[in-house]
Amino acid sequence: MIERMGERESNNALALPFVGVFLIATTLITLYALPARASLADTGAPSAYSAVVSIPILGLLTANPAGPDFYCSLLQALGTDISKDIYCSVLYKYTLPSISYDPLAALLAAFSGGSSPTTYTSMPNPAQTTILSGMDIYSPEPVMFNGALRMYFGGWQTSADLPHDSIFVADCADPQSACVNTRKVIDPVSTGLYQVNDPSIVLHPATAASAAYYIMYMTGDTDASPNSNNIYYATSWANDGIVWSKPQLLISGYWLPSATWNIDHVEIFANSTQDGVLRVFNLGSSGISSTSPTALVFDNLASVPPYYSNVDVLWRSNINMYQMLAERLLVASATSSSVIDYLSSEDGVHWHLQQPSVIAPVAGQFRVGTPAQHPDSAFLAYFGSTPEEDSTGFNIHFAGWSAAN
Repeated sequence: MIERMGERESNNALALPFVGVFLIATTLITLYALPARASLADTGAPSAYSAVVSIPILGLLTANPAGPDFYCSLLQALGTDISKDIYCSVLYKYTLPSISYDPLAALLAAFSGGSSPTTYTSMPNPAQTTILSGMDIYSPEPVMFNGALRMYFGGWQTSADLPHDSIFVADCADPQSACVNTRKVIDPVSTGLYQVNDPSIVLHPATAASAAYYIMYMTGDTDASPNSNNIYYATSWANDGIVWSKPQLLISGYWLPSATWNIDHVEIFANSTQDGVLRVFNLGSSGISSTSPTALVFDNLASVPPYYSNVDVLWRSNINMYQMLAERLLVASATSSSVIDYLSSEDGVHWHLQQPSVIAPVAGQFRVGTPAQHPDSAFLAYFGSTPEEDSTGFNIHFAGWSAAN
């Protein structure tokens, strides 16, 4: 999720010397003038933040007993523009040792190496089509509704959505055409959350006690803290999909969910916010009854380490197999580019890398990620991409890929 803390009050304001106030105010005004934003799809500190951290005055932020709480309150007093909220999160993330969660470091720590019987061959990069454009949107989730395709996604559609990531839906005439009629379906603020994103939807079949209904799983948080991401769920009747119940907390300490219906129960795959490990939960037939998770195992060659997040997993009963599209960082760097890999599994725990880099950045793109499979085929893929190294400016694309591209 977005690593913004928000503006808070402090009881230590009187303890800050006047000179310190002047220096900090000067620095914060400078920060206020710098446009940047961390993305929910981001796996590390944006490059723009590095410049902020390099400002020498941040040493005073760390040492002063008032702490970032006071500075954010001071920043708030300078005005109400949204970018102040962004930079308050920078102060928290880089000046408080107690906030130690680093998504990239967690991913690297989760990787234990591996070997594979497969050697990988290069594939041509498939052609891409832009199907949705916005200020910063990603995490597509295609759903068939009455025979037509709907595309759910998250982020900021326009500047009016700042600073709270919301979940939207649009209608798509076919798998690769531009989607239209975008509307917001989950507004976090109205439901008591700070932001929501990463929608993943399953259709719960009808039972003797209930008509069929959708369950949407999502990342949500109650503030902009980097440690507050958890998995929530909401429901909507199968004949609707627009009006959703208020999101409820389901799993703490995990984010970036991908849910699939497997014969008679829901399974959800998600990254830990503590150690970065990708695990699977069995949520039972209700879809909301969580048990202890199981860590996934990958057979990647050491040259293709599974730095995976934003995975999309579907159990496909017609082939008796799980299929996964997964975003993978190319190198161990917070500003790494990323690609999309294709993996398969018979049990949902042990995963074989069938083909790395089935979709890679093209000219004008720095990252591709947050992939999703078409309901009918893993070879029809939707994903976010951006030309920016700071993980802003995502739009949503379609690509049809195969080993014979």
